[in-house]
Amino acid sequence: MKTPRRHLRAAVLDLGSNSVKFMLGHQDGTLLTVHHEEAITTRLGHQLALTGKICPAARRATLRVLRDCQRQAARYGAEKIVAVGTSALRSAGNSADLLAPAREILGAPVRVISGKLEGELVYAGTTSYHRWQRRDILVVDIGGGSVEFVSGSGGRLRRVKSLPLGCVRVRDALLHGRQPAPAKILAAAVDELTEKIRAGFKDFIGGGAVLLGSGGTVTTLTALHCPARARIHELEGLAIRRAELQRLLHFLATRSLDELRAHPRIPRKRADVITAGACVLYAALTVTGAKSVHCTTRGLRYGVWQRLLAPVPFHAVRHELG
Repeated sequence: MKTPRRHLRAAVLDLGSNSVKFMLGHQDGTLLTVHHEEAITTRLGHQLALTGKICPAARRATLRVLRDCQRQAARYGAEKIVAVGTSALRSAGNSADLLAPAREILGAPVRVISGKLEGELVYAGTTSYHRWQRRDILVVDIGGGSVEFVSGSGGRLRRVKSLPLGCVRVRDALLHGRQPAPAKILAAAVDELTEKIRAGFKDFIGGGAVLLGSGGTVTTLTALHCPARARIHELEGLAIRRAELQRLLHFLATRSLDELRAHPRIPRKRADVITAGACVLYAALTVTGAKSVHCTTRGLRYGVWQRLLAPVPFHAVRHELG
Protein backbone atom coordinates (compact mmCIF):
# COMPACT_ATOMS: atom_id res chain seq x y z
CA MET A 1 0.00 0.00 0.00
CA LYS A 2 1.31 3.44 -0.93
CA THR A 3 1.97 5.95 1.83
CA PRO A 4 -0.67 8.71 1.68
CA ARG A 5 0.63 11.98 0.32
CA ARG A 6 1.14 14.66 2.95
CA HIS A 7 -0.26 18.17 2.47
CA LEU A 8 0.49 21.43 4.20
CA ARG A 9 -0.50 25.03 3.58
CA ALA A 10 1.55 27.44 5.70
CA ALA A 11 3.34 30.76 6.12
CA VAL A 12 6.93 31.55 7.03
CA LEU A 13 8.10 34.86 8.50
CA ASP A 14 11.76 35.82 8.90
CA LEU A 15 12.12 38.90 11.12
CA GLY A 16 15.53 40.19 10.11
CA SER A 17 17.49 43.30 11.03
CA ASN A 18 16.66 44.98 7.73
CA SER A 19 13.42 43.43 6.56
CA VAL A 20 10.63 40.99 7.28
CA LYS A 21 10.60 38.21 4.69
CA PHE A 22 7.22 36.59 4.15
CA MET A 23 6.41 33.41 2.24
CA LEU A 24 3.15 31.55 1.61
CA GLY A 25 3.32 28.04 0.25
CA HIS A 26 1.64 24.70 -0.15
CA GLN A 27 3.46 21.39 0.12
CA ASP A 28 1.98 18.37 -1.63
CA GLY A 29 4.13 15.31 -1.05
CA THR A 30 7.72 16.32 -1.86
CA LEU A 31 6.71 19.32 -4.00
CA LEU A 32 6.66 22.79 -2.44
CA THR A 33 4.66 25.36 -4.38
CA VAL A 34 5.43 28.94 -3.42
CA HIS A 35 2.49 31.28 -4.02
CA HIS A 36 3.78 34.48 -2.47
CA GLU A 37 7.16 35.91 -1.46
CA GLU A 38 8.06 39.42 -0.40
CA ALA A 39 10.50 41.36 1.73
CA ILE A 40 9.19 44.39 3.61
CA THR A 41 11.76 46.76 5.06
CA THR A 42 11.12 47.64 8.71
CA ARG A 43 14.75 48.15 9.78
CA LEU A 44 14.72 46.49 13.21
CA GLY A 45 18.47 46.92 13.30
CA HIS A 46 18.43 50.69 12.77
CA GLN A 47 21.01 52.25 15.10
CA LEU A 48 21.01 49.02 17.13
CA ALA A 49 24.80 48.79 16.95
CA LEU A 50 24.97 52.21 18.62
CA THR A 51 22.06 52.08 21.11
CA GLY A 52 21.60 48.39 21.88
CA LYS A 53 17.83 48.77 21.47
CA ILE A 54 15.17 48.47 18.79
CA CYS A 55 13.85 51.95 18.11
CA PRO A 56 10.10 52.64 18.57
CA ALA A 57 9.53 53.43 14.87
CA ALA A 58 11.02 50.09 13.76
CA ARG A 59 8.99 48.24 16.39
CA ARG A 60 5.74 49.85 15.22
CA ALA A 61 6.55 49.25 11.55
CA THR A 62 7.33 45.58 12.19
CA LEU A 63 4.11 45.00 14.14
CA ARG A 64 2.11 46.64 11.31
CA VAL A 65 3.73 44.28 8.83
CA LEU A 66 3.01 41.26 11.04
CA ARG A 67 -0.68 42.23 11.22
CA ASP A 68 -0.85 42.46 7.44
CA CYS A 69 1.00 39.16 6.97
CA GLN A 70 -1.31 37.41 9.45
CA ARG A 71 -4.34 38.64 7.51
CA GLN A 72 -2.83 37.41 4.23
CA ALA A 73 -2.02 34.04 5.77
CA ALA A 74 -5.59 33.70 7.04
CA ARG A 75 -7.04 34.52 3.61
CA TYR A 76 -4.67 31.99 2.06
CA GLY A 77 -5.88 29.33 4.47
CA ALA A 78 -2.54 28.74 6.15
CA GLU A 79 -2.75 25.96 8.73
CA LYS A 80 0.45 27.10 10.45
CA ILE A 81 2.56 30.23 10.78
CA VAL A 82 6.20 29.85 11.75
CA ALA A 83 8.10 33.04 12.56
CA VAL A 84 11.79 33.30 13.41
CA GLY A 85 13.83 36.26 14.59
CA THR A 86 17.53 36.72 13.90
CA SER A 87 20.33 39.13 14.81
CA ALA A 88 18.34 42.21 15.90
CA LEU A 89 16.08 40.23 18.20
CA ARG A 90 19.03 38.23 19.52
CA SER A 91 20.97 41.30 20.58
CA ALA A 92 18.45 44.04 21.41
CA GLY A 93 17.95 44.75 25.10
CA ASN A 94 14.25 45.45 24.55
CA SER A 95 13.30 42.50 22.30
CA ALA A 96 10.44 41.57 24.64
CA ASP A 97 8.68 44.82 23.71
CA LEU A 98 8.20 43.39 20.23
CA LEU A 99 7.96 39.67 20.94
CA ALA A 100 4.96 39.89 23.29
CA PRO A 101 2.61 41.78 20.93
CA ALA A 102 3.93 39.77 17.96
CA ARG A 103 2.77 36.58 19.65
CA GLU A 104 -0.71 38.03 20.12
CA ILE A 105 -0.89 39.12 16.48
CA LEU A 106 0.33 35.83 14.99
CA GLY A 107 -1.21 33.45 17.50
CA ALA A 108 2.20 31.82 17.82
CA PRO A 109 5.54 32.90 19.30
CA VAL A 110 8.38 34.33 17.27
CA ARG A 111 11.27 31.93 17.76
CA VAL A 112 14.50 33.87 18.27
CA ILE A 113 17.17 31.61 16.80
CA SER A 114 20.89 31.52 17.47
CA GLY A 115 23.45 32.40 14.82
CA LYS A 116 24.36 28.70 14.66
CA LEU A 117 20.78 27.59 14.04
CA GLU A 118 20.34 30.40 11.53
CA GLY A 119 23.31 29.05 9.60
CA GLU A 120 21.95 25.50 9.76
CA LEU A 121 18.61 26.64 8.37
CA VAL A 122 20.32 28.65 5.62
CA TYR A 123 22.22 25.49 4.64
CA ALA A 124 19.02 23.42 4.64
CA GLY A 125 17.35 25.98 2.38
CA THR A 126 20.32 26.36 0.05
CA THR A 127 20.80 22.63 -0.45
CA SER A 128 17.12 22.11 -1.25
CA TYR A 129 18.24 23.20 -4.73
CA HIS A 130 19.63 20.14 -6.54
CA ARG A 131 22.65 21.96 -8.00
CA TRP A 132 24.19 22.48 -4.56
CA GLN A 133 23.22 19.22 -2.85
CA ARG A 134 26.38 17.27 -3.71
CA ARG A 135 28.83 20.14 -3.99
CA ASP A 136 31.42 21.41 -1.55
CA ILE A 137 29.93 24.83 -0.74
CA LEU A 138 30.53 27.86 1.44
CA VAL A 139 27.46 30.08 1.91
CA VAL A 140 27.83 33.72 2.89
CA ASP A 141 24.43 34.85 4.15
CA ILE A 142 24.41 38.64 4.59
CA GLY A 143 21.66 39.98 6.80
CA GLY A 144 21.08 43.36 8.33
CA GLY A 145 22.69 42.59 11.68
CA SER A 146 24.92 39.59 11.09
CA VAL A 147 26.61 37.56 8.41
CA GLU A 148 26.60 33.76 8.60
CA PHE A 149 29.30 31.62 7.01
CA VAL A 150 28.10 28.07 6.43
CA SER A 151 30.17 25.25 4.94
CA GLY A 152 29.12 21.78 3.91
CA SER A 153 29.71 19.03 1.39
CA GLY A 154 27.48 16.44 -0.21
CA GLY A 155 24.44 17.87 1.56
CA ARG A 156 26.06 17.51 5.00
CA LEU A 157 26.66 20.58 7.13
CA ARG A 158 30.21 21.01 8.43
CA ARG A 159 30.56 24.35 10.16
CA VAL A 160 28.67 27.54 10.94
CA LYS A 161 30.12 30.88 12.01
CA SER A 162 28.10 34.02 12.73
CA LEU A 163 29.64 37.49 12.92
CA PRO A 164 27.91 40.81 13.75
CA LEU A 165 28.80 42.28 10.35
CA GLY A 166 25.41 42.73 8.68
CA CYS A 167 24.78 45.55 6.22
CA VAL A 168 22.84 47.77 8.66
CA ARG A 169 25.57 47.46 11.31
CA VAL A 170 28.31 48.13 8.74
CA ARG A 171 26.47 51.17 7.41
CA ASP A 172 26.15 52.63 10.92
CA ALA A 173 29.46 51.60 12.49
CA LEU A 174 31.96 51.57 9.59
CA LEU A 175 30.52 53.77 6.82
CA HIS A 176 28.97 56.16 9.37
CA GLY A 177 25.85 56.51 7.25
CA ARG A 178 27.81 58.29 4.49
CA GLN A 179 26.42 58.02 0.94
CA PRO A 180 28.32 58.59 -1.27
CA ALA A 181 30.98 56.88 0.82
CA PRO A 182 34.27 58.83 0.81
CA ALA A 183 37.11 56.75 -0.64
CA LYS A 184 39.09 56.67 2.61
CA ILE A 185 36.10 55.58 4.69
CA LEU A 186 35.17 52.92 2.12
CA ALA A 187 38.71 51.53 1.99
CA ALA A 188 38.98 51.48 5.78
CA ALA A 189 35.64 49.67 6.06
CA VAL A 190 36.65 46.99 3.54
CA ASP A 191 40.02 46.55 5.28
CA GLU A 192 38.40 46.17 8.70
CA LEU A 193 35.79 43.72 7.39
CA THR A 194 38.50 41.70 5.67
CA GLU A 195 40.57 41.47 8.85
CA LYS A 196 37.57 40.53 11.03
CA ILE A 197 36.51 37.80 8.61
CA ARG A 198 40.06 36.50 8.21
CA ALA A 199 40.62 36.40 11.98
CA GLY A 200 37.63 34.15 12.51
CA PHE A 201 38.23 31.74 9.65
CA LYS A 202 41.85 30.62 9.61
CA ASP A 203 40.74 26.98 9.92
CA PHE A 204 37.31 27.43 8.34
CA ILE A 205 37.72 28.59 4.77
CA GLY A 206 39.50 26.16 2.52
CA GLY A 207 40.12 25.95 -1.20
CA GLY A 208 37.84 24.23 -3.66
CA ALA A 209 34.45 25.18 -2.22
CA VAL A 210 31.90 26.95 -4.40
CA LEU A 211 31.14 30.33 -2.83
CA LEU A 212 27.41 31.09 -2.63
CA GLY A 213 25.86 34.37 -1.56
CA SER A 214 22.46 34.58 0.13
CA GLY A 215 20.24 37.46 1.23
CA GLY A 216 18.90 40.73 -0.14
CA THR A 217 22.37 42.21 -0.71
CA VAL A 218 23.34 39.36 -3.02
CA THR A 219 20.07 39.24 -4.96
CA THR A 220 20.25 43.02 -5.50
CA LEU A 221 23.86 42.88 -6.69
CA THR A 222 23.05 39.95 -8.98
CA ALA A 223 20.07 41.83 -10.41
CA LEU A 224 22.36 44.80 -11.09
CA HIS A 225 24.81 42.49 -12.86
CA CYS A 226 22.15 40.57 -14.79
CA PRO A 227 21.64 41.84 -18.38
CA ALA A 228 17.86 41.34 -18.21
CA ARG A 229 15.32 41.97 -15.46
CA ALA A 230 14.35 38.82 -13.60
CA ARG A 231 12.30 37.69 -10.64
CA ILE A 232 14.32 36.80 -7.57
CA HIS A 233 14.02 33.01 -7.95
CA GLU A 234 15.27 33.34 -11.55
CA LEU A 235 18.62 34.63 -10.23
CA GLU A 236 19.46 31.25 -8.67
CA GLY A 237 22.97 30.13 -9.65
CA LEU A 238 24.00 33.28 -11.51
CA ALA A 239 27.59 34.31 -10.75
CA ILE A 240 29.38 37.61 -10.20
CA ARG A 241 33.14 37.57 -10.74
CA ARG A 242 35.37 39.38 -8.29
CA ALA A 243 36.37 42.11 -10.78
CA GLU A 244 32.71 42.77 -11.56
CA LEU A 245 31.86 42.96 -7.86
CA GLN A 246 34.65 45.50 -7.39
CA ARG A 247 33.17 47.57 -10.22
CA LEU A 248 29.69 47.37 -8.67
CA LEU A 249 31.06 48.42 -5.28
CA HIS A 250 32.72 51.47 -6.83
CA PHE A 251 29.51 52.33 -8.69
CA LEU A 252 27.40 52.11 -5.54
CA ALA A 253 29.84 53.95 -3.29
CA THR A 254 30.11 56.94 -5.62
CA ARG A 255 26.37 57.52 -6.08
CA SER A 256 24.14 59.70 -3.94
CA LEU A 257 21.33 58.15 -1.94
CA ASP A 258 18.79 59.76 -4.26
CA GLU A 259 20.51 58.21 -7.28
CA LEU A 260 20.47 54.76 -5.69
CA ARG A 261 16.81 55.11 -4.72
CA ALA A 262 15.95 56.05 -8.29
CA HIS A 263 17.76 53.04 -9.78
CA PRO A 264 15.21 50.60 -11.26
CA ARG A 265 17.01 47.48 -9.98
CA ILE A 266 17.70 48.61 -6.43
CA PRO A 267 14.74 48.32 -4.02
CA ARG A 268 14.15 51.83 -2.74
CA LYS A 269 14.38 50.83 0.92
CA ARG A 270 17.62 48.90 0.35
CA ALA A 271 19.40 51.86 -1.21
CA ASP A 272 20.97 53.10 2.02
CA VAL A 273 22.49 49.70 2.95
CA ILE A 274 23.48 48.21 -0.42
CA THR A 275 26.96 49.80 -0.39
CA ALA A 276 27.61 48.35 3.07
CA GLY A 277 26.38 44.93 1.97
CA ALA A 278 28.63 45.02 -1.09
CA CYS A 279 31.58 45.79 1.20
CA VAL A 280 30.85 42.65 3.25
CA LEU A 281 30.57 40.47 0.16
CA TYR A 282 33.75 41.87 -1.39
CA ALA A 283 35.65 41.28 1.86
CA ALA A 284 34.39 37.68 1.91
CA LEU A 285 35.63 37.10 -1.63
CA THR A 286 38.99 38.60 -0.70
CA VAL A 287 39.44 36.28 2.28
CA THR A 288 38.28 33.13 0.52
CA GLY A 289 40.25 33.81 -2.63
CA ALA A 290 37.18 32.84 -4.65
CA LYS A 291 37.06 34.10 -8.23
CA SER A 292 33.28 34.52 -8.16
CA VAL A 293 30.19 34.22 -5.99
CA HIS A 294 27.00 32.46 -7.07
CA CYS A 295 23.59 33.76 -6.03
CA THR A 296 21.40 31.39 -4.02
CA THR A 297 17.80 32.47 -3.52
CA ARG A 298 16.69 29.68 -1.17
CA GLY A 299 17.94 30.96 2.11
CA LEU A 300 16.58 30.99 5.62
CA ARG A 301 12.84 30.89 4.88
CA TYR A 302 13.21 27.72 2.75
CA GLY A 303 15.29 26.16 5.51
CA VAL A 304 12.60 27.06 8.05
CA TRP A 305 10.03 25.30 5.88
CA GLN A 306 12.29 22.26 5.34
CA ARG A 307 13.36 21.85 8.96
CA LEU A 308 10.50 23.29 11.03
CA LEU A 309 7.39 22.80 8.87
CA ALA A 310 7.68 20.14 6.17
CA PRO A 311 5.67 16.95 6.87
CA VAL A 312 8.25 15.19 4.67
CA PRO A 313 11.36 16.77 3.08
CA PHE A 314 10.53 18.65 -0.12
CA HIS A 315 12.69 17.84 -3.13
CA ALA A 316 11.31 20.25 -5.71
CA VAL A 317 10.06 23.84 -5.67
CA ARG A 318 7.59 25.42 -8.06
CA HIS A 319 6.89 29.16 -8.06
CA GLU A 320 3.36 30.29 -8.88
CA LEU A 321 3.65 33.92 -7.86
CA GLY A 322 0.92 36.44 -8.50
